[in-house]
Amino acid sequence: MPIVLAQPTTAGWIQIAETFECRWKFPHCIGAMDGKHIRIKAPPNSGSKYFNYKLFHSIILLAICDAKYCFTLVDIGANGRQSDGGVFSRSIMGRRFENGSMGVPPPAAVTGTQTILPYVLVADQAFSLAPYLLRPYPDRSGLNYTKRIFNYRLSSVRRIIENTFGILQARWQVFWGPIGGNIDTTKAIVAACVCLHNFLMKGDKTSRRNFYFDSTLVDTETNDGEIVPGAWRNQIPMQSDDHNDENSLAIQEFPMQSEEIRQRFAEFLEDEGAVPWQFWRMYL
Repeated sequence: MPIVLAQPTTAGWIQIAETFECRWKFPHCIGAMDGKHIRIKAPPNSGSKYFNYKLFHSIILLAICDAKYCFTLVDIGANGRQSDGGVFSRSIMGRRFENGSMGVPPPAAVTGTQTILPYVLVADQAFSLAPYLLRPYPDRSGLNYTKRIFNYRLSSVRRIIENTFGILQARWQVFWGPIGGNIDTTKAIVAACVCLHNFLMKGDKTSRRNFYFDSTLVDTETNDGEIVPGAWRNQIPMQSDDHNDENSLAIQEFPMQSEEIRQRFAEFLEDEGAVPWQFWRMYL
């Protein structure tokens, strides 16, 4: 773990952000975050403690990944009844992001521009908006053009964590059914698979990495913004990890600072940070 899953330094976060910007055209993104329900056999005398809204027993793998489908930070073992946002806020990494001790770089100008933006995580609507975390605009009463573009661009980069989970589940058959054993053993199995995943993804491109992962396994995006689903979505039955309002603990009343940061990103992505295909995709 210290070798393949070491916590990024400030310089490491900047390098991750540069790769996200180069590969996925999203500025100052230091990671995509989501939670995955790991199916387990119900522990003895556990009642409904691990029973989730998808109607099976699980523990949660909450993870942040980089632009190359490698895990950077994980929290393993929260019971399946909890929401991803709640797990994050109570986790060590969540508290460290909140108190500013994670080594996240200070706001800086986006490459090639004079626009100052903070470094942020991207996540779905299950998480609370924060100065270090962007989530989509809620689509309850219609969105204006700027917000629709922001949601589309955010969705494109947030898909990286879904693909990372897809690779993990497709390649490690222990995830194809419920894991037996006690919770500590299950957590150790998940942690081992996460570390082995990173070990293989960071390997020599001509040997173990190509054996473990190929470009057709994950979602890809054509030059005109068309999303091509990866093979992992068809290899094994996958239950949606989408969150509904009843299971989300996300805060709806955002601090003004967080809302202003999201608006600045939205305006940048519509103007200086625009890509040609984002405009016509809004009309599909």
